[in-house]
Amino acid sequence: MREAFQRELAEIERRLLDGLAGAASTLTRLAPALADPSLLASSSVESSGALLRETTLTASHQLFVVGARQAPVAGDLRWLMAMLEITDHAARIANQLDLIAEQLHEINPEQRYRTTINDQLSSMASLASELLTKACAAFAERDETAAGALAHEDDAIDRLNREIFRIAADEGGTPAARETAMRQILMARSLERLGDNAVDIAEFAAFLVTGELTELSQA
Repeated sequence: MREAFQRELAEIERRLLDGLAGAASTLTRLAPALADPSLLASSSVESSGALLRETTLTASHQLFVVGARQAPVAGDLRWLMAMLEITDHAARIANQLDLIAEQLHEINPEQRYRTTINDQLSSMASLASELLTKACAAFAERDETAAGALAHEDDAIDRLNREIFRIAADEGGTPAARETAMRQILMARSLERLGDNAVDIAEFAAFLVTGELTELSQA
């Protein structure tokens, strides 16, 4: 009975981590598009968010059903709790992808091309993808050390977010230019939150190993 329960949990974990890997892949593809407006594809970002949300809802439902049916204890209960928390963060990541897609859809590509923020946004997307990939790997491998390292890697995303806000806040020019700067601030904020959620996932990787929930950052 316990072996069957663990197989169910393992399969749910696989699908959930695969969904997050898909989001990381979307961020990797998004990075060059943020630097070069001719490559923009807001629809693909939106589709990725919808797919992750569907995966998250299915995983949440299955975890509740499996948990209620099996009444897990000790390590299995810890595993179940950690995955329920990850489904919550995965849903937040899906929301952030939606928000980014909305801003991409509204921004005039030619206006974006004349700003100096594109490269910073591109770097943020690449870093967020790397963080999410590493967080998922730490969880899958139950690697407490790798999980703990992510808090410091998230600092680079935070710095870029602050720099984008500073540049955008000083934007003068036409109303269209100011609107673009505001939308870029919103995208930077979404990418920064994506990084925070990756760190939160890493926290539960450490939790699986230690049984103690330790905040890795002030996200």
